[in-house]
Amino acid sequence: MTLRLLRSRHAQVYLAFCTVILIACGGGAQDVEAAKADIAEVRQAFWDAHERGDATALAELVTETGVLLGPGMEEVRGRDALRDAAEQMFGMMTIRDFTILSLEVEVHGSSAYELATYSETIQVGDGDATAVRGRYLIVWRQEEGGTWRVDRNMFHFITPAPF
Repeated sequence: MTLRLLRSRHAQVYLAFCTVILIACGGGAQDVEAAKADIAEVRQAFWDAHERGDATALAELVTETGVLLGPGMEEVRGRDALRDAAEQMFGMMTIRDFTILSLEVEVHGSSAYELATYSETIQVGDGDATAVRGRYLIVWRQEEGGTWRVDRNMFHFITPAPF
């Protein structure tokens, strides 16, 4: 009976389906690790642009419909608005010694989220430099062509705000 079942068309289709599922599941871990590596690369470029005050480079790493939510500010929607807000911010302050500690990155298909803590030194105008610590949650989106970009960025300060 088992031999007859394995020879049937239904059994062959079932075995092919199971094989595809097993291959897909096995490849999923590699896909997730590859996505995490890609996100880490874009994250580095994003925060490098932040530290050097490059609003244009920063905005290019955000989706067209990206949203920034920060403490004490209205939400910023869209790549162009984010670039304008970053230009204004970078015109008022200097950022240095920026470091992050990514606590977790979870990838779900073409979306991912990242929780992290950060620290930086901010100098507003000619004022004293202030060490700042905070947390952020970023939602990443993988666009057509495979490029990962920041889609949602929400942050807050753990230490008092420097401004």
